[in-house]
Amino acid sequence: MNAFTPYASGPIPGTPLYQAIHGNAASSCNCGAVLAESRSLLSSLAASSTAIAQDAAQALRMASALSWDGTAGELFRQEARQTLTLAEQAQRNAHDLSVFVNGSGAVA
Repeated sequence: MNAFTPYASGPIPGTPLYQAIHGNAASSCNCGAVLAESRSLLSSLAASSTAIAQDAAQALRMASALSWDGTAGELFRQEARQTLTLAEQAQRNAHDLSVFVNGSGAVA
C-alpha cells in the first residue's frame, strides 16, 4: 500500500508556513484558526465516512447471505460482493484520512 507519510516535525520554524500557522507579532493572518477549523471538519467527516462505510459493508454481507436460487440470485450476490469491495476500500480510505488529519505529522 502506498501511503503518504508526512514529516513528523511539521513546518520548519522561521518559514512563512510556520509563521502563518503559529502566528507572530507582525502577522494578522488567521490561518491558524482556519487550519484548526478545517482539521476539525475533516476529522468529523472522516469519522462519519468510516461509520457509513462500515454500515454499508455489514448490510452487503447480510445481503450476500440471502437464500435466493437461480441466475438472478447469483447475479445479485455477485453485485453485492463487488459493492462490498468498494465499501471496504472506502472504509480504509476514511481511516487513512483520519490518521493523516489527526496524526502527529499533521500541521498543528
